Order: sequence, then C-alpha cells, then structure tokens
Amino acid sequence: METIVGSGRGHFSDLEHRGVGCLYFILGSIGVLSNCLVMNVFIRENVVSAPKKVLHINLCFSNVLVCLGFPFAGLSSFRGKWLFETFGCQAYGVESYTAGYAALGFVIALCIERYCSVRYTEFYDSSSTMTWWMMALVVWITSLLWALFPLFGWSSYAPEASGVACGLNWLQKDTSHLTYGLCICLGSLFWYVVAAVCISGTKQEKPIVVTRGQEYEWLSNHQLRWICIGFLVFVIIGWGPYGMFMCWSMITDSTEVSSLAASLPPLFAKGCTALYPIGYLLSSEKIRDGVLGGYLDEPAKKEK
Repeated sequence: METIVGSGRGHFSDLEHRGVGCLYFILGSIGVLSNCLVMNVFIRENVVSAPKKVLHINLCFSNVLVCLGFPFAGLSSFRGKWLFETFGCQAYGVESYTAGYAALGFVIALCIERYCSVRYTEFYDSSSTMTWWMMALVVWITSLLWALFPLFGWSSYAPEASGVACGLNWLQKDTSHLTYGLCICLGSLFWYVVAAVCISGTKQEKPIVVTRGQEYEWLSNHQLRWICIGFLVFVIIGWGPYGMFMCWSMITDSTEVSSLAASLPPLFAKGCTALYPIGYLLSSEKIRDGVLGGYLDEPAKKEK
C-alpha cells in the first residue's frame, strides 16, 4: 500500500524542516543535560536512601536515552529526509523505543514503590537495594523485548511520516501492525491505571514514623508522592501524542498525514523529558543546590 506523506498545506517547506531540526537539537540537548545533572545528584548525594534511589537513577537514564538520538533526527530534518539508511533507521527505532518503554515503566515502578512503602511497610523496610535493581532489570528487559519485536516481523520500523525520524510504521495497515499497536496501547493503559491506583492509595492519614537514616534524606515521603503524581501527568503530555497516533493508525484507513502532525509525537516525547528534572527541582531546595554544583554537608557526613 502506498503511503502519502503530507500534501498541499500539510507539506513542510525547507524553512519549516530547519525549524523542526532546531527543535530536535534544543529539546534533545536540554533533556540530556538536565537529566544527567539530576542523575548525578542522585548518585553522589543522599537524596533518598539506597534502595529508593535505584528507580530514580534509572528513570533519569531512560530519559537521557529518549533524547540521545536527537542529532540523527535533527540532521535529517535540516536535509528534509532520513540520512542514515535502513540499518540506521532500525537501530534508531530500537534505541528510542526501548528508552521510551523504559521511561514509562520506571514511572509505573516508582508508583508501585511508593505504594509498597505505605501499604507493605515490613516488606519495604526489609527489601535490599538488589530487590529494586531486579525490578529495574525487569523493566529494561521487557522494554528491549518490545522494541525488538518489530525487527522480527511483529510490526516494523520505517521512516516516520515526517520523513526525518524513524519509528513504527504508523501507515502500515496489516494485522501485524494492528495487533502490535493494540497490545502496546492496552498494556500501557493497564499499567498506567495500576500506577494511578497505587499512588492514590499512598495518601497518609497519620504521620509516617521516620526510620534511622531517613532524617538526612532530601525528599520526604510526601514530596516523593507528589513527584510521582507529577510524573503521571508528564507521561500523558510526553507520550499521549504517540498513543493518539497509534490509535488513529488502527481505526482509520487513511494513508495520508500532514508533516506537522507526524513531527509532533517525537518532539513532545523529547521535550517532556525536561519536565521530569523540573519536578525534582521544585520539590527540594537541596536538589536545586546540588544541580547547581553545591555540595551540602549533611550531619551524617560530618560525623564521619
């Protein structure tokens, strides 16, 4: 089936392609830099205790990977077409979709972690750092598997309708693409609802008893809960356009889409990664100081 990429008023001019290319570089650079700075603070400082910080570090890393391919899409935008051949397209698709699925997975994992900290305190307090690294490993393996399926015939990767980035072939109208899209949409919706239910069940009716070591953490349980709520909103902002595109591709027989509509999902996904660090920065003055290069002397460190 022949696909039509933009026509008439929906077609991008050279100037508009360059504008999209600039957005790729700006949003991608901001996303990589901001998440690296926050990840560095989580690694080197006692933002939260060791078991809890694992998921936050992995979320930051997955957001970095979401943005990491921006030079390829940005350079292609300046030329108005994908520049890196079929192998580059497949590699770009696997990397970006692995990162995207993982970013969503770690937001869900953080909500589950918050639920366990409130409703299953004995298990939570006895869990080791390895427990949460195993959860992180499950998220990465699951994300990689779903990203690899299109290489083996379940859906496929191809230059997107904008022509300057690679991803799932939205305009492919066969059973393979439809079933893959249906599984992704229903699976994401299910786990998003699970995460929303978990975080709604973390509201405390009485103060939490602060355990040994928690008094030196930079984020309280209350702040962590609101950070997770913000992340659930960011998921809708960043990945909602992809979800809409996926649903649109399954319910319509049209093979025509404007260049503007095709360019929005990847730009929203990359731009939204900069919102996650903002959630941390707004929640804690110590994190703001840490990102700006300050090293706070905690009482625990002074005792050492």
